Amino acid sequence: MRITSGGITNVGMKRQNNEDNYLINDEVGVYVCCDGMGGHAGGDYASQIAVTTVEEVLANIRDEGAAEDDAAEDQITQEKIKYAIRLAGKRIYERAQADPEFRGMGTTAVILLFRRGMAYLAHVGDSRGYLLRGGQITQRTEDHSWVNEQIKAGLITAETA
Repeated sequence: MRITSGGITNVGMKRQNNEDNYLINDEVGVYVCCDGMGGHAGGDYASQIAVTTVEEVLANIRDEGAAEDDAAEDQITQEKIKYAIRLAGKRIYERAQADPEFRGMGTTAVILLFRRGMAYLAHVGDSRGYLLRGGQITQRTEDHSWVNEQIKAGLITAETA
């Protein structure tokens, strides 16, 4: 499998401050994109904590001993990704509690890890993961947002949203 990676961020048209951070680690096969929560104090800091934490946890994933079977290895990889996300959230929360300036900060995250011929995609919030294959782009994640919950509950339509 050949992977071509790149990254760029843009502050957009509504904000003064770019709260995005990303990671490209081709050696390990881990890619992360985080968008600090707009309007919240320290969104850029929260997204940096998340990127750094995910890399710290997943950078060493290949150094561990192999599991006895592919299903066990797959489960271990999934648990590592979940752990990375939880640890990032814990660190962001602790930092926000320690400094009133950062209270309310947060971030979304999309994580892609290539390992043993598999692609693992995880996300938190409304940052999305897409698949580009054969010239077609398909959304592979579902937003964790109030609006999406309203759509799923049938209270509003996607067009209204």
